[in-house]
Amino acid sequence: MSDPLERFKSTSICPNCHAISPSGTPRCAECGAFHSTSHLVERVPTPEDLRPHEIKPADPSQYSLNPNISIADDGENDEIDDITTKWEGGSSDFSINDELEQDGESE
Repeated sequence: MSDPLERFKSTSICPNCHAISPSGTPRCAECGAFHSTSHLVERVPTPEDLRPHEIKPADPSQYSLNPNISIADDGENDEIDDITTKWEGGSSDFSINDELEQDGESE
């Protein structure tokens, strides 16, 4: 009788989503993650890539639009006022009683 696990000898497991795929597959069919660097091509950086880039001051309206800008620090510490209030009213009792009430009930 053959071993039923023989079919898994030529497979690999995705480290991200743990999907089983044939060995040698460079990309996971389930999550799309690449498992090898064969799809990456070495290239020489252009002079534009090597030139230092200037950092522009941040506009708060662009925080979610441009992740490459820095967040401006105006030096002020913004304190948030406590807006919680003590609950007044309501008739629900959510307390937990540790004592067992013996009102004639049997277990």
